Amino acid sequence: MVELLLKRYLWLIDTLKRNGEMTFDEIADRWSKSSVNDNGSELSKRTFYNHCQAVARHFGIDIECRRGRGLNLYRIVNPEAIEKNSLTKWALDSFSLGELLLGNASIADKILLEEIPSGREWLEPILQALQNNHKI
Repeated sequence: MVELLLKRYLWLIDTLKRNGEMTFDEIADRWSKSSVNDNGSELSKRTFYNHCQAVARHFGIDIECRRGRGLNLYRIVNPEAIEKNSLTKWALDSFSLGELLLGNASIADKILLEEIPSGREWLEPILQALQNNHKI
């Protein structure tokens, strides 16, 4: 469940970062076509508002509504928060790349990805050592 919510939050941040200001209907339309929406659910306004609050709480990224002539436009008001936090930037870049590749699965045989050492097997024990002030 947590992983699903994290993907949704990253999707929302990525969508607004790429497109700038968007109406709720535009966001909901993008959601209906997203690979993250694996069960084909509609994005309700309540869920959208909850996701906006969670994005602010967990990532420090504020999504606000600019009200205009019958048009409410949503945008990230502090995009610098993404650039300042290297962990958030890394997570967003990784998510965005994955979404791009999934969206082009029909040409996957034409895409060659370089093998990049991830260091995942050592990351958890290193983080635990740092949290416990142990020497590495």
